Amino acid sequence: TKRKGKVIFILTDGAKNVIGQSCQVAYLYDELSDKVTDSSIGKNINLVYGSGYNGKAFLADVVID
Repeated sequence: TKRKGKVIFILTDGAKNVIGQSCQVAYLYDELSDKVTDSSIGKNINLVYGSGYNGKAFLADVVID
């Protein structure tokens, strides 16, 4: 089944612009993807992780400051 979602790229605050700078990539699905809009660009984001029944971490929430 298809799910709606967004891929976001997160840079660490205060990092200089350099060639090859790395970033964190997160895939937001369903209602989490609705929390990120065009006005979210440049704001602080906190990814909240939970633990599933199998012990694997999953993205539980997104908080944008």
